[in-house]
Amino acid sequence: MAGPLQVSREPRRHFRQSQHVLLHRGTLVSGVGEWRPEYRNPTGYAKHNPVDYVSRWKTPTLVIHGQLDYRVPDAQGLSVFTALQRRDIPSELLYFPNENHWVLKPVDSIQWYDSVLAWLNRWTQGVSGSTRPAG
Repeated sequence: MAGPLQVSREPRRHFRQSQHVLLHRGTLVSGVGEWRPEYRNPTGYAKHNPVDYVSRWKTPTLVIHGQLDYRVPDAQGLSVFTALQRRDIPSELLYFPNENHWVLKPVDSIQWYDSVLAWLNRWTQGVSGSTRPAG
């Protein structure tokens, strides 16, 4: 099991440690790495730009976006959904006009969970190696 996410409290240096891949307004990092804004690491951003990999996309995808998300502009979420649709990849868009990066309103939270669970059930039924409990 991976250890907890650790973030330095130093204002100019953000180190994160995890066994998972992280992308959060910084360079894509696997394992231990340093977060740097795009203007300080344009090569890292170019290397991991999703637009260069759209031709390889195959996985059914549920895109969830909040209009008030200051971390990820709506254009990016809508662009992902549009690319999926144009490639005939099964996809749905769940858009919250009054939510940000985190869905906080109770009624929206219920819709988020219902949608995510329905999507997972739809695309993982009968998948070999599933860790879902029986019954």
